[in-house]
Amino acid sequence: MDASEKSQTASRKERLHIEVHAALRALIHPHSKPDFHRLQICLPHLLPADTVLSADGVRSLFDQALEKLNPSYPEMHTLLRERFWEGRTMQELSLNQGRSSSGLYAMQSQALRQLAKTLSEMEEEAETHRAEAVNYRCRNLPPCPFQRLFGFEDSLVQIEKWLNDPQGPQIISVEGLGGLGKTALAHAAVREALASGPWADLAWVSAVDRPFYLWEAPDTPPPLNPDRIIEQIAMQLDLPEETINLPAAERRNAVKTTLSAKPYLIVLEDLEPEHRPKDFLPNLITPTGPTRFILTSRQRLPMLPGCGSLFLHELSRDASCAIMRYEAQERKLQISEADMDRVFAMVGGNPMALKLIIGQAVSLPLHRVLENLLPATKGTPAGNILQQIYRHSWKLLLPASRQVLFAMERFSPNGTSYEDLQTATDLSSKELDAALQQLVTHSLVVYNPAPVDQYIIHRLTYLFLWTLQRGGVISLVDTKPAVPPERLSGAKSQKK
Repeated sequence: MDASEKSQTASRKERLHIEVHAALRALIHPHSKPDFHRLQICLPHLLPADTVLSADGVRSLFDQALEKLNPSYPEMHTLLRERFWEGRTMQELSLNQGRSSSGLYAMQSQALRQLAKTLSEMEEEAETHRAEAVNYRCRNLPPCPFQRLFGFEDSLVQIEKWLNDPQGPQIISVEGLGGLGKTALAHAAVREALASGPWADLAWVSAVDRPFYLWEAPDTPPPLNPDRIIEQIAMQLDLPEETINLPAAERRNAVKTTLSAKPYLIVLEDLEPEHRPKDFLPNLITPTGPTRFILTSRQRLPMLPGCGSLFLHELSRDASCAIMRYEAQERKLQISEADMDRVFAMVGGNPMALKLIIGQAVSLPLHRVLENLLPATKGTPAGNILQQIYRHSWKLLLPASRQVLFAMERFSPNGTSYEDLQTATDLSSKELDAALQQLVTHSLVVYNPAPVDQYIIHRLTYLFLWTLQRGGVISLVDTKPAVPPERLSGAKSQKK
């Protein structure tokens, strides 16, 4: 700890000592109107900002700290209790104990500092417990495929307002084309809510068990399986095994009762209008329940009772340029304003499209990347441009990189370890290193080092690979892993 940190620590301790003394004086004064705001700032985890403070609540906290003081400092404990709990004057104590008032005042000062130190230790313990609780609630939060969120700050603020408002909508739908960042936006909002809000736990479930064509509409989404979704929610919320194993109707009622008792966050991805959410969601929602639902969809969902809706449009030019600068800096590329204008004019403000194009510029000059894409993007609907960009990224990949990508498609969307990829592909470390480096720089794979090393493919990348297989572009025989999934040590196989 350097001199500056030591000075700040000493200053915090002194402020806490002053505020503890002021609060104790206010609590024993018969006509005081205590204001514990400054004490709350000193003890944010013991006295959270989202709670209404009362004199009884603060006194109860001080009771706990005083009892912790008693075993090691019994005289200080007795003095503080007589002074600030029983309201006895220092002159009275001096006469009863036969000690000088100055000596008792000196002991009181030491006792107050020791009480403040005890409260500080309780604050650190509460902070640790809160962090552990947040980490536990985040266990079902999937890895985010975007390192930063660009252009949707206002939408993020709106979702946070809705979640923080006790009277806010029970359902929040985030709608928009693939690649705009619906998952990233929901991820950022949920992560912040779990860290600072009252939420008991999180369940994050995909509404479909298998992908469907993303670009070549009209393709009917797979049928929704409400019982499977409810089962997944029950499992993610760690409900008792006997509840999970109940018949479908009884399990549905049990989950609905659970969601009605405490505030949970439930995220349903990939919901489509064809899934008839009006028929499905009443199985989980009670009109006055504290649980909130966040839905993501590529299309506008029918208006649901008590629903707040956000439709994401493409990024503005400024936000698009910001994401291109960031991606270029990450890859140590130079990109001019004129280059960014050309990219924006060609593909618009779709964050995933912008990332992929900058990723391709690692292998080709940017003007060649755009020249290659120009014939394919003329007159192409915005939702289909991504497919063309993916196809050009695919052409730039080494055979080993393609092999790794298809191996990742067989793993859990929560990520794949390096060791499992090596086992699945049977590549040497040198070959695997080169393949992963190419995939990461081309924005086809995200490397997430925490909490454990993981390689993740974006949902759209997964759908692109599935489209290639379904369209017969890639032989299914050529994409099978070198070993059966059950031999892999880490992430569970996605295809069963």
